[in-house]
Amino acid sequence: MKANEFEDKVRETFLKYFPNGYIRLSKNTLGGGLHISCGLIANIDDVTANIRHNDPLSISIFIHDNYLFNDTERELDMLVMEFDHSHVSVIPDNPHMYCQSHKIPFRKISANANKALLNLDKYFSRAKDIVTEMAAANRIIKQDSIDSKYL
Repeated sequence: MKANEFEDKVRETFLKYFPNGYIRLSKNTLGGGLHISCGLIANIDDVTANIRHNDPLSISIFIHDNYLFNDTERELDMLVMEFDHSHVSVIPDNPHMYCQSHKIPFRKISANANKALLNLDKYFSRAKDIVTEMAAANRIIKQDSIDSKYL
């Protein structure tokens, strides 16, 4: 599998669970590689103050080694996917705080491209379950202003 095919499959896998979600795949600034950034709300006009970081779902994944962004020639070898952060912003247990992060469990993924996609599929499924659980409990921050199509 080539890098551009892998990137398309990552996007497809995420959108399977979050059809109206935001996903951005970009080249790492230093040293090449891939950065995957995901959120709950695709339309920036539906995010509070039109600021992407106000999206209640925040996922950031990096692939550093042996990866050329959008490459169409070289077959991918072993991939190491590391999570920078992975959480849903929820109403806090402490009433003196504005919000807190409900972490979505993750593990570093070291595998070939196909197995990495399977592991990402499991992770995105778990993320969807947690978002659904938090939404059912009405715990997502500013949930009343989020269109139900995103939840």
